[in-house]
Amino acid sequence: MISCVKRVSPTVDTSTQTTGSTGVQEYRQPYHQSIGEENQTPENHASMELVKVGKDYLNTHQYAKASNCFRDAINIDNQNGIAYYHLALVYLYEGHIYLVEGVLDQAAFLLAHDDEWHERIEELRSEIEVEKQERRQDV
Repeated sequence: MISCVKRVSPTVDTSTQTTGSTGVQEYRQPYHQSIGEENQTPENHASMELVKVGKDYLNTHQYAKASNCFRDAINIDNQNGIAYYHLALVYLYEGHIYLVEGVLDQAAFLLAHDDEWHERIEELRSEIEVEKQERRQDV
């Protein structure tokens, strides 16, 4: 099994400490409270670094490597809803349509506070329904 953990540089990339759709501050909100930079743990940061690496693999259609990165990110920080969302994307692209739903449900729960992520999740749910319909027609 390929692991992404060994590929992540130990240096701190302060450009990820912004507020935006992929910013570190908004990705994890246990108990529906924001984590500011002063409260961010090394685990939070490491998990988001793995998400960045996984997204690069996802963009180049290297789904196995992307999946490993997102799962490693979740293993480090199981409250990282963005990692769950991207893992759901990998499962969808790989055709594992029924695995997508459970992972996406977890992402929706963890990112419920964020309207932008809620919209992305609902768009992905729509894609899943279309895929299911197409599969039913093929049978």
